[in-house]
Amino acid sequence: MEEVKTKLLNYVNPETKKQISKSSAEKVYLIKYKILRKNLDPDAETPEFLLDFDKTMKFVNQKYQNIQTRKSVFTSILAVLNSHGLDSKKYKDEQTKLLIEIEKNVDKHKKSEKQDKNWTSLENLRSVIPYYEKLINNPKLESQEQQYELLKKWIVAFLYVGDDDNPPFRLNYSVDIIEKKDYDYESTNNYLVLNKGVPEIFSWGEHKNSNKKGTLRVRIGKKLKEALQTWLKHNKSSKYLLLNDIGGKMSSTSLGIFISKVFEPTGKHITLNLIRHIYITSTFDVDYETSRKKTKIARAMGHNVATQENYHLT
Repeated sequence: MEEVKTKLLNYVNPETKKQISKSSAEKVYLIKYKILRKNLDPDAETPEFLLDFDKTMKFVNQKYQNIQTRKSVFTSILAVLNSHGLDSKKYKDEQTKLLIEIEKNVDKHKKSEKQDKNWTSLENLRSVIPYYEKLINNPKLESQEQQYELLKKWIVAFLYVGDDDNPPFRLNYSVDIIEKKDYDYESTNNYLVLNKGVPEIFSWGEHKNSNKKGTLRVRIGKKLKEALQTWLKHNKSSKYLLLNDIGGKMSSTSLGIFISKVFEPTGKHITLNLIRHIYITSTFDVDYETSRKKTKIARAMGHNVATQENYHLT
């Protein structure tokens, strides 16, 4: 694995002339590669096992029904094979087919079957916030641990749908907490920046489009600021905003899984991607007229206006 990681980080994509970022290698490519190796050839030390195209395709098609996930898998396979100088043409052809299919769906702005099944309103997503507030204040709660878990679900819900000044960002909210006086504006880490203990901005130095957009700094809205102040009084860590079940910093993967648990009261299987689609579709239908509004929302969500318009579904 270490050799694969090293070669990935040193690989320069001839099309974009860019190296793979460390975060992409660790959070996307290597995760997918580990799954492939575990299921196709657990003893493999190098990625030659991926050259068995038929075997790999059978596994990928059986395991990954979602077209976007399959595209991500093929992207990972291409990166690994290309970084090792191995033939990747068949996978490139498969990826091209998927991109054409995805583009057709985007052009139609139609929900996928899975999205349609789990689609709900923004109001329903937001309803989990008062739902958790009621449970938190229930005097019959058996333990402080139960209250803490409810509070964690409450703050995650608030982070994603609680304040229109902070539309749903990506899986980057498991940030370090830092005071403004200690904050380095050149840092490429992700922070919740406090000003004398009061939440002021989120600083995204490491995010999906950081190679193109650099560090994004998003000011925290009034509603979310108040919610965060409440959370920080109960948070078990003064260093990290969100913790996993064993007391360490929550990873982006764990946060993605946790989001689905947070929104279980809606009766739907809610993912981050679906939240972002629902939010943009709702906003597009209600208040999406001026280019200034489009640009502001796109920046806060970490993508561009063109991508944002493709999030609007019917």
